[in-house]
Amino acid sequence: MLDNDALADPKWLQELLRYGDVSRRIGMLGSKILFQNPPGVTDKAGYLMYWDGQNRGRGTMELDAGQYDRPEEILWPDACAALYHRSLLKETNGFDETFYAFGDDADLGMRARLLGWKAWYVPTAVVHHRHSASFGVYSPIKITLVERNRLLPAIKNFPPSLLLQNPYRTLRRFLWHGYAAFSPRGASGRFVDAQGWHQLLLSMIKAYAGAARRLPGALRRRRAIQQTKRISNRDVLDTLRRFQIDVRDLTLRD
Repeated sequence: MLDNDALADPKWLQELLRYGDVSRRIGMLGSKILFQNPPGVTDKAGYLMYWDGQNRGRGTMELDAGQYDRPEEILWPDACAALYHRSLLKETNGFDETFYAFGDDADLGMRARLLGWKAWYVPTAVVHHRHSASFGVYSPIKITLVERNRLLPAIKNFPPSLLLQNPYRTLRRFLWHGYAAFSPRGASGRFVDAQGWHQLLLSMIKAYAGAARRLPGALRRRRAIQQTKRISNRDVLDTLRRFQIDVRDLTLRD
């Protein structure tokens, strides 16, 4: 996978291919994704996840100073620039097209994880990304899709105990987002500056209305996913714990 707003280094694909290992169920390979502008700043080096399903790129907005130069396991790759094994795509049935944009790589990564697949980060596979070229960084449609599409993977893939905690975890995140917007700090503060509180509220209403329309389909998919998964609920929680992000890091940083 390579987005139309990403420019890959000449050896990008060659470097990714070095690390795939089907015998170890390593079927997702992630790139070191840097911003085109500002240069030398990390966009993503894999993903981290908060307990309600919202996620953030590992290293996002950090100056690339070699801190992500070690090949290592990640939760899943950013599909902006990633390599997936054909067997993984067959087993998972690939991307869920109901997502349209944002969160589809998180959903695919979680479903692959439930089937015992792993993801690996390849720092020598470098891509330069023109971030949010399709929708704009603080566009209302992006906020709507990001919030809607963090909920759908949770419904489909989370263990029951974690799914029951979702309203509390989301409320806690919203409180921190509110604090960030008033500060102003983080993406919430910048969105309110650009679009206003009315547009933020409207985007959230649209997000949850869209999720509600997709809820029956998500529940049907959940039944199939949970029946075929190969790891235990405890293993799922352990994996998410290893790659979790603190709610303050998620909300207070841009």
